[in-house]
Amino acid sequence: MTRSGNASLADDGITIITTIHNGQVHWPGYFANLAEILAPNDHAVIVDDGSVPAVCLPQTLAHDPRITLLSLGRMGRGAALNRAIKAAPTTNIAIQDVDDRSLPARLSAMRDLLSRHPDHLIFCDAMSPSNGKTSKMGKIRILKATRLYRGNPLHHSALAFNKRLWRDAGGYDETLPCCLDLDFYLRVLAQSAHQSLIFYDQPLIVRHKGDDRHYQAVSAQNYHRTALMVRNRYRARLKPPLWMRAYDLRHYRRTLQASRAQNREIRQTGKLRKKHILALVHLPPPLHGAAIMNQRAINVLAQHYRVSVHELRFSHDIATIGRSSIAKYGRAMWYGVVLLWRILTQRPDLVYASFAPNGPAFWRDSFYALMLRAIRLPIVFHLHGRGLKTLRDTSWLAGFVQKRVFRYQTAIILGPALMPEIDGLGCHPAVIANCADTPEKSRNQVREHSQRPLRILYLSNLIRSKGVETVIKAVGIARQSQPDLYLDIAGAEADLSAADVNTLRKQAGLETNSTYHGPVGHDEKTRLFEACDLFVFPSRYANEAQPLVVLEALAHGLPVICSDAGTLGDVITDGQNGYILRNANDADELAGLILKLHNNPELRLKMAKAAHETFRAAFDPDIFESRLTALFERLL
Repeated sequence: MTRSGNASLADDGITIITTIHNGQVHWPGYFANLAEILAPNDHAVIVDDGSVPAVCLPQTLAHDPRITLLSLGRMGRGAALNRAIKAAPTTNIAIQDVDDRSLPARLSAMRDLLSRHPDHLIFCDAMSPSNGKTSKMGKIRILKATRLYRGNPLHHSALAFNKRLWRDAGGYDETLPCCLDLDFYLRVLAQSAHQSLIFYDQPLIVRHKGDDRHYQAVSAQNYHRTALMVRNRYRARLKPPLWMRAYDLRHYRRTLQASRAQNREIRQTGKLRKKHILALVHLPPPLHGAAIMNQRAINVLAQHYRVSVHELRFSHDIATIGRSSIAKYGRAMWYGVVLLWRILTQRPDLVYASFAPNGPAFWRDSFYALMLRAIRLPIVFHLHGRGLKTLRDTSWLAGFVQKRVFRYQTAIILGPALMPEIDGLGCHPAVIANCADTPEKSRNQVREHSQRPLRILYLSNLIRSKGVETVIKAVGIARQSQPDLYLDIAGAEADLSAADVNTLRKQAGLETNSTYHGPVGHDEKTRLFEACDLFVFPSRYANEAQPLVVLEALAHGLPVICSDAGTLGDVITDGQNGYILRNANDADELAGLILKLHNNPELRLKMAKAAHETFRAAFDPDIFESRLTALFERLL
């Protein structure tokens, strides 16, 4: 990484964000444009996304303190955008592609609009080079979010926004092959109260339209499929009119045309194609463990195979997961029709399916699976939860259906403790544990503050059976012996609200010794793990299998006190990297273990080291990738 000087925070300036992957022919014009448009308080952050040759600043800008160049290797455009925005020294952000040019008036106009509308995404108009410069005075137009369901008229390189909007939205989706701009717009709009954006109709960007644009390499089939998936992600929140569904037919038609053209080319050339996997999965949002692991699995498989995603989106937030509604039943039927159409037109070699083990979702997924089996497609089921055994023990019909669904297929389970879930179903088991990202810092080293009062963390969606009430009561009890204990609680509202949690804190006498942080993003979650000393998770959730948050705690070197739900009894070795509760409802037992670790810093440090070693030995992302890849290599 190279940086020209140390830029200070400048709220009255604006930072140009650019990611560069090759396109060397555009570099001189881009750098000349930067020199022309940047004011003294403005900045530019450029990420070299694995260009060959590497990007280097011209001599005229090499020592300019306003310019930052990050050379971090190939990471993909979404990740590069997130790195650049994170490094921006100003609150105001303006996107500019390397092959586009900003007119001199652009940044001043964007600064003015952002000062008046900090809660909006702001776009200016763009023009082609042949149109020349314009003196047209701009007018502000308000565009509703639903306009994006007819098409995307907005040019990403003309975007400006307050950095807070990017942070609250969780940044750009780094997993998308295209349409990440549309996904970002819709995600920001879905979280806003006004659900609208501002379009300034004065052309302030000269737009490049050559054949060497970034997304020219994206196939039409992939583009239209991704665009449709992205729009469906936020449909429940943005509520576009039903008649706008007609515009979806355009994507279906063009995907079908591209698929037929591809099949004709294969037949004519005899070219050996990559094996094709159809992924029938839930993806974020909302953010929960199964969706996160589905996304990670798709990313791994896409490195070796052609992966198409048939996304199942029935809930727009955590609170609605598991709840039935007429709209969900209708959507399930529609997804089934589209699934059949995709199977018949795309002819995948194998289906990778996330399977719901209980509730109405079990019958829905069973219907999909039986349809796939009727067409004789092999299926790999990924079981992120548990409940199959309980369901077939209480319903002969469920047991009958499970055997028809799973027989002769492959089922991924998260640990040996879950083997009873598939016993007697006649399927081929594969044990592949979940994983968590390796943090830059871990608590496997002696800490200067190891003698200070214990800081305890509970992090999970506020589902009552996940144990947050027990945690609050236990810390309240322990605080009677150690008044300085501190509890951090984080997670999205579900069947418990923020008001419920605050009431529980007050009842336990923890008003000044605890904080409810609400839902937290990646950076804030990392800060909590780094600041705390102990993770507690007394879950009695019926579907609990292998919660990612426990693996994340181990990755950060935190001892864990938890129940033995799902595979947690295999993950946590009692007395080595944490403690297993005999009774997840017993606040007194949990309080006693908290005090035991508070009073013994040496034991706590020993457990912290063991926790990190457990993560590295069994739950590192490389282990997940190698095991998943080996399984699919064997099947395909």
